[in-house]
Amino acid sequence: MKRKRFLLFIIVFLLAINVFTLVHYCRFRQQYKQNPEDSLKYNDVSYICLDSLTRKDIISENLDKCQFVKLQTTDDCLIKWIEKIEFDDNKIFIMDENEKIFVFNNEGKFLNAIGKTGLGPEEQLTVFDFYLDKKSAIINVVDLIKSTRFKYSYSGKLLGREIYDASLLRNTSIITNIDDRYLILTLNNDNNSSFNFGILDSKKMERKDYIPYLATGNMTVGFGREMAKVAKSKEFVYMCAFMSDTIYKYDANSGNILPEWVFKGKLPPATKKSLEGKPYDLALDALTAAKTKHLSTGIDILNEYPQGDLFKKSIRTGIIKTVKKRPSNVCIYWKKR
Repeated sequence: MKRKRFLLFIIVFLLAINVFTLVHYCRFRQQYKQNPEDSLKYNDVSYICLDSLTRKDIISENLDKCQFVKLQTTDDCLIKWIEKIEFDDNKIFIMDENEKIFVFNNEGKFLNAIGKTGLGPEEQLTVFDFYLDKKSAIINVVDLIKSTRFKYSYSGKLLGREIYDASLLRNTSIITNIDDRYLILTLNNDNNSSFNFGILDSKKMERKDYIPYLATGNMTVGFGREMAKVAKSKEFVYMCAFMSDTIYKYDANSGNILPEWVFKGKLPPATKKSLEGKPYDLALDALTAAKTKHLSTGIDILNEYPQGDLFKKSIRTGIIKTVKKRPSNVCIYWKKR
């Protein structure tokens, strides 16, 4: 008898939860339907209507917040095409297309180079990427061919090297450090690489992948510097997935990548099902398919919207600022340190 009562209690409890969830969801849907141009907050996710935003010249409006630094040029620091820039301790760290890493002070004076290319045990065969451990003032240089991470002081002294499992960086285009332990990996797109991002625990040397690609291709597309999908704002890290209308944020508490803002435009979002069909040679061909079907091509493209490619400008300039016309302003703003 007690068992039957217990089972009946469980059933009633589960039904109550389902009813509450359904009512809560319906209220949200009704609110969103009644106010399609308003920004809404639901489960910590902001829904922002693009048509309610005004176009802003974010570069001209924020020139007073920009610092222009003329870098010293000598035979020891000839920079080709800049691939990556990091800042810490009043220093500027630059990697160029020749896979050389230079350190300048915040006034542009050349201080030293990091690492050396060669066949020796303390030299790199190639410099794939670098990232800073700001807590320990260490610059980590990744050599994919040697599967080795070289550790240098900011002054260029080699402090040590570690051999790692090469599979941990498989299909990686760019490494972005979150803190002294966790790294975000921007992943390539092809039939053997089906996720936008990975999070690598550099202490435990473990990796988890996040946000599946809506479409993949037979040939590899590497989302390098010109197609960067990660932006940092002080302690926060934001991401934009390929062909997605959502901007994601790294959540330090859970160690996961979670949706932060969803942008709603005139076109419905693309889905994996809506892009199904013949195999793509390149995932970028899915953009053409989305346009043909009158679907959104994502917040990082936004060719259909007069507001422009908001997220891509944040990568290039370090600043995003979008302001609603209505009194209850929605402001997205971040600036490089």
